[in-house]
Amino acid sequence: MICQRALSHLDDYLDDELPEPVAVEVRSHLDQCEPCRREFGESRYLKELLKQTGPLDPGEDYWLETSQLVLAKTVQQSSGSEPFASSDADSDSRGPFMQALVSLAASLVILASAIVVGTNQGHAPDAGLRRGPILFSSSVGRQLNAGHTIMTENERQRLAKGMLIMGPPGLLGH
Repeated sequence: MICQRALSHLDDYLDDELPEPVAVEVRSHLDQCEPCRREFGESRYLKELLKQTGPLDPGEDYWLETSQLVLAKTVQQSSGSEPFASSDADSDSRGPFMQALVSLAASLVILASAIVVGTNQGHAPDAGLRRGPILFSSSVGRQLNAGHTIMTENERQRLAKGMLIMGPPGLLGH
């Protein structure tokens, strides 16, 4: 057993709370290791001193002050010490309604702005692309995979590179 493990079990060994195999290991380690045996002696001496002193009573003043502090904290929190709370019954019942109304208004503003942005984006990019001339009307896959095409190998490679740059249809073009 290493010293660190023996020292971690020392308090349980002193209190006779270890299982028998572990207690035997700790006992044999203490027989062989002087630093751990010294630590065991100090811990046993401290336990004996604590047993002799008995329980300490802090006195009646301590309990009186503690109960007053607990009572003050309890009364302070239940009296509505929130910074913006008011004592009117009307404002208390309107609070949740106002919060719901503000949440609803914010949701409607977000919905309306999403609709406006969505409708504007749907028309602007397509307008410029559909006006231009159609330069190439064959499918790209057919042109790249066909061995008997009018495109040279260099042109096929350039077309493939262009497709990689542009990305899939729908992002930048059709």
